[in-house]
Amino acid sequence: MGKYDKLNMVLTIVGLCIAVLGVILGVAAPFITYRWLDPQLQSFSHRPRFQISTLKEAGARKVAEFKIKEVSDADFDKAFAAWSDDIDNAAYSVVITNVGELPAKDALITAQYRTIPASSPLSVTFTPRVLTETSDSGDTQFITIKKPIAAHDKLEIRFSRTPKVIYASTSEFGDSATLLPQVNVPPMVILQKQK
Repeated sequence: MGKYDKLNMVLTIVGLCIAVLGVILGVAAPFITYRWLDPQLQSFSHRPRFQISTLKEAGARKVAEFKIKEVSDADFDKAFAAWSDDIDNAAYSVVITNVGELPAKDALITAQYRTIPASSPLSVTFTPRVLTETSDSGDTQFITIKKPIAAHDKLEIRFSRTPKVIYASTSEFGDSATLLPQVNVPPMVILQKQK
């Protein structure tokens, strides 16, 4: 094998390696560009997302216990309504955390209540304090947080009444989190009406 044959073989192998590398880059380039270099996909991957959790577990409420043999439906309904009103009127606290990598702008908190009596208006307290805009519509309260919530930042919200359901969402991507407030319910002792 001559000197030129060895050089020709080395150049052929180098050319083949360059061709294979070109094919690999040609196939991988769209994926790499789309996955790592597309700014819209990057902003979506790191978007703000909310997690809602109860700050403290609501304390147990006392429930009227019937220890007599016969209980009328009216007595039961009255006791249950009083207990239900006690839960609805109790304050409730949650923590909203931005678990995304970007700040959450114009966050919307929606609290839906069973009923809203005119005698006790709704109020909401934030820790730390933030600028908000609040509006009520029927049994629903809408709270827009005007300050962006930073990535991995927490915001404590204390409602003056216990909502039936709490939603937290951002206007940018529409992701939302939902919390159905749980209340400790001690067992209710009720003896059936005898026939």
